[in-house]
This record gives sequence, structure tokens and C-alpha cells, in this order.
Amino acid sequence: MGDMVLQARAKLNLTLKILGRRPDGYHDIESVVQSVDLCDRITLRTCSPVYAGRSGQEIDITVTCNDTSIPTGRGNLAVEAVLALANFVGLRASAETDACPPASVEMEADPRASVEMDADPGVSVETDACPRASVEIDMGKRIPVAAGLGGGSADAAAVLIGLNHLWRLGLGERELMAVGESLGADIPFCVTGGTGVIRGKGERIELLPTPDDLWFVVVTLPERVSTAQAYTTFDQLTETTGAYDAGSYDLAVDATDVTSGMVRALRAGEVQDIAGRLTNDLEYSAVSIVPQIARAKEALLAAGAVGVGMSGSGPTVFGIADSREKAEAICDTLRLTSSGGALEQVSSYDVPKLSSSGGTPKQASSACAKEQASSGGTFAIGAFKEVFVCRAVSQGVAYARVPDAGAGH
Repeated sequence: MGDMVLQARAKLNLTLKILGRRPDGYHDIESVVQSVDLCDRITLRTCSPVYAGRSGQEIDITVTCNDTSIPTGRGNLAVEAVLALANFVGLRASAETDACPPASVEMEADPRASVEMDADPGVSVETDACPRASVEIDMGKRIPVAAGLGGGSADAAAVLIGLNHLWRLGLGERELMAVGESLGADIPFCVTGGTGVIRGKGERIELLPTPDDLWFVVVTLPERVSTAQAYTTFDQLTETTGAYDAGSYDLAVDATDVTSGMVRALRAGEVQDIAGRLTNDLEYSAVSIVPQIARAKEALLAAGAVGVGMSGSGPTVFGIADSREKAEAICDTLRLTSSGGALEQVSSYDVPKLSSSGGTPKQASSACAKEQASSGGTFAIGAFKEVFVCRAVSQGVAYARVPDAGAGH
């Protein structure tokens, strides 16, 4: 019985190295990830008390969303998060769900300043009467869908954190991350957010200090690339080229070198160094699906970004700027260009090509790159979907409004 408004923040993959495919169908990865202030607005409303541990109580779930393409039932990660959390604490949601115990999550000590949140104790009730409860979720989507920004995972993380508060469950961050990991590989990081290295399929997290004043220009495209589609294409391409030997020593060493280099750059706060270390093993497969990715990265460089990258499975690309003012100027330039302007070409961006010799994507000429190459001194850009200016932030979920103490029941 209360309501809460949360900001579910997007993430950017500054590096993403793939170490191979796992027996469970996931891929082992190593990735440096950064939360940014682009966010969805999640409003949670609960009616009637929830009694943790009383398996007879049922919960109705209602979802509304400003994006009609988002499912409002099963298949929406926010709904799945309610079901998983209810199952974890011994409740019964009205939608049918297979009980699945959350996997374990490993997290190294958080070096960031701690944010204290008062945890309410679980409620013990001595009566058999458990009134039917309800959860209403209103989703104000701002993070593009299937864009490599972790929007669905961020929404699920916000639901877990919000219901933990509203239901007074008193679960710790590690427990919420474990519940989230049973739903999706990105959710554990979205629960904690900030800056970190994720390993395995995303369940092993090393948190880092968030750099001060790190600015991004994020460009989204009309096309969508699902995570499954990107990894399936990656597997098909690597099976054809023989580029990746799952679990090989060379891949592990390369990933370690890439990660440690980016971590050093982030700790030093050197924007140029950070920008020069952006890399993503999924880019070649994503560009084969959406060739405009290469063109968008070229546009960012031409507009003044000091480095460019692709987030997650794409097709979203981003550039790093050395100040807020520079980021806003790049954003204005790209919006003008997307409306029909032209950009001066400063470099020709080549798509990373999978190498059959070293297993590491290399900058090389390819059919996709040639297709996207500019023929003159200026070039026009097709319409982008949206262009944002974002800043690095130290939390994945933030409270926009919290109910008064005691209002949750």
C-alpha cells in the first residue's frame, strides 16, 4: 500500500570481449560497463499488505506503458521480476510461473562511497487470512528497446529494488542481484550500477570508482538488434572464419589486456585514453545486420567525438566528449545532420573484421565498410532515431520519489 517512482538507468559497454560459448547457451564475456543518466521512469503502486513467507497469498500484476510495442504481460522483464521476487520470498503471483531458484552472484568489495538505505524488516503474520495483493507498474520508456543499452534489464532491476522497499522484505543487494540473474545476464549489474567489470555471463561483478565528468553522445538507430540475434550471428560468423577458439589462452589474455587497460584509464580519468580503448567483439556481427552502425560511428567522429564505440549487441553507438559543452555541440551537429545537413569527413571508419589467425577483431577493410565508405569530402547521414547527451553516474537505479515512512502497509 504505497507508491514509488524510480529511475532505471541505461548502461554502455565500454569494452566487450567474448571468450566463448558456454554449455548452457550463454557466452562467457568480460566487459567494462558504465551506467549513464539516460533512464526509464518506473512507477510502482502496491495495494494490500504483502506477507513474505505466506505461500497462500496471491498477487495481481498490472502494467501500463507509454510504448505500445512493449508487452504488458509475460515477456516483459518488469513482470518477470515481480514473479521471480514473489517466488523468492514465498509468495504466489497470479500469473503462472515455473519456480526457478536464483543463481549465485559473485561481487567484489565496492570501493565507492556507500549509500545508506534503511532496510525494513520482513513482516511475520500469525493469521491464515492473506488478502489478495496487487502490483501496478507504470513504465515511462525513454531507453530505446533492443538497442544494446540494457533498458529491459534496468526496468527489472528497478522493480526488484522498489518492491523490496514497498513490501518491506529487507533483502540485501546481493540477494536482489541473485534474483535478477535468474532472469537476465545484465540485471545483476543494473541492480548495483555505476562503473564495473562484469565476467562470466554477467554474474561476476567487480565495481570501480565512477569517473568524474565523463560525457557521452549516444546515437540510436531505427533498426533493432536483439541480444540473441547478435550472438547467433556472431556464432555463425566465427564458425565460418574459425576466428574464436572458445576458452583459448590467447582469448583470455587478450580480454585481460583490454580490460586492465580500460580500468587504468578510468581510474586515471583520462578521457583521451578511455576513448582510445573502446572495443566490442559483437560489432562485426551487428554491422552485418545493420550496416548503418558504421556510418553513425563515422558521423560521431566527424562531429568531434574523441572516440566511438557500440554498446552491447547494438545498434546504438556512442561517442566520448571531453566536456559537457563539447558533448552538447556534437549532439546539436548530429541532430542538424540527421535532418538533412552534411558533415565534413575527417576519417573513414572501418568495421572490425574477425581474424582467423589471432582471434581478435582487427580494423580491416570489409564489404560492409566499403558499402558505407564516403566518396567525397562531405557526406550526408540518414535520419537517426534519437541523439542524447549522457553523463556517467554511480548508481543503476535512483529513487525519484519514495513513500513516507510507514506508508508501505
